[in-house]
Amino acid sequence: QADKLIVSRVLGLAAVSFYEVASRLTSFMRAVPLVMLSALIPATSELGVRNDRERIRRTYLLVSKYVAMVTAAMVAFLVLDAGSITRLWLGSSFDQSALLIQILAIGYGVNVLGGAASQIGAGVGRPEFDMRSTILLSIVNPTLSLLLVRRFGAPGAAAGTTLALVIAATYLL
Repeated sequence: QADKLIVSRVLGLAAVSFYEVASRLTSFMRAVPLVMLSALIPATSELGVRNDRERIRRTYLLVSKYVAMVTAAMVAFLVLDAGSITRLWLGSSFDQSALLIQILAIGYGVNVLGGAASQIGAGVGRPEFDMRSTILLSIVNPTLSLLLVRRFGAPGAAAGTTLALVIAATYLL
């Protein structure tokens, strides 16, 4: 939520509505593949107790492939059709949200790709990798958003969030 606070402080409350539309739509897109990951913690916890590293590795690879396919399709759809979606959903007065949707969809998509690693790490009793990634994200996101919003407006805040999500997911993986 830090990016919305930054947008409101630097650009005013009117700009937040466009950012909120983009954030809600991309958050929904992010939630769909994350539901697929919800069963990983108990499954990998059992495999971790058995010390079955090979099955944990195979589970990670299989789940990562499925999540990547679903996520890539959803990100591509949002990036390519953001303008049509916003016009259909809210009318042409929210056309500014389309660029924000495109930028945020990429960041949230990359973030989801690290979901399997996060869930499996928690399942086998190694949550510290996800914790460090989250701490990195919570530091880098507001920093980049604040720096970029002043130069590029709301798209700068979205780019800061996307870059922070990419950096955190890369660190996690």
